[in-house]
Amino acid sequence: MKITYLNNNSKFDSKGKALALGFFDGIHRAHMKILKQTIDIAEFNHIKSAMITFDTSVACFIRKQKFRYLTSNDDKISMAKELGFDEIVFIEVNQAFCDVTREECCKLLFDDAEFLVCGFDYSFGQYAAGNLKYLEEKYGDKVVGVDEMTIDGIKVGSQAIKKALSEGDLYLSKVMLKRDYLVKGLLHKSNKNYSLSVSDYFLPKNGKYEIIVRGLEGEVTINAKIKFIEDESVILIKDLDDSHKLDTLETKKMHDVIFTKTSSK
Repeated sequence: MKITYLNNNSKFDSKGKALALGFFDGIHRAHMKILKQTIDIAEFNHIKSAMITFDTSVACFIRKQKFRYLTSNDDKISMAKELGFDEIVFIEVNQAFCDVTREECCKLLFDDAEFLVCGFDYSFGQYAAGNLKYLEEKYGDKVVGVDEMTIDGIKVGSQAIKKALSEGDLYLSKVMLKRDYLVKGLLHKSNKNYSLSVSDYFLPKNGKYEIIVRGLEGEVTINAKIKFIEDESVILIKDLDDSHKLDTLETKKMHDVIFTKTSSK
């Protein structure tokens, strides 16, 4: 799979491709519908597929806010490859990009594409002036819009998943993601306590969880008390009854941390 990085408002070669459009933070159920539909369209028409996304949150860049992601760019690359995309494209988010009009965006990214697939709430261009309706009016049948998806009346989306995680609701986050929430971090040990440096992942609220810590050397399931240190992007794993299990894992190496359920232990 090809990985492309676009900056300085450079033009993307979209000719003859089916494009999946979106930020895709979390790659949740609704995102998967967009992505799989793009792959299906590409395969049916014997053309290439590309996932068009951003290197960070446009909204947080504009508001000058720190962004914590559900899926890192490396996660997106892995999932795009697993789904069968021919290419993933990361657009660099900077002020010059935010100033590009919807018309200019179309010239740079969409004009030569064979198909465009996006969600009902997709927006692009300066002031988010471009949207699904605009694309349909401009490109007609080459645009495929994917309807809103809800669960128990709640829109499936990145914000709803983050809200669930911030409340410790791993059940709802799992239903929306269609998988357990996973972050990646560098495992450290100090005395009897373990910690993970997790970069800019969004973390569940502090509390007790059953987690799986997985590395190349294997995985262990433990009940742990989790404390997230915001400024340092660190998870502290404390008060372990089964701390010896983590001794089998190699420290100072990257590990997956999978939040499976809250724990009463």
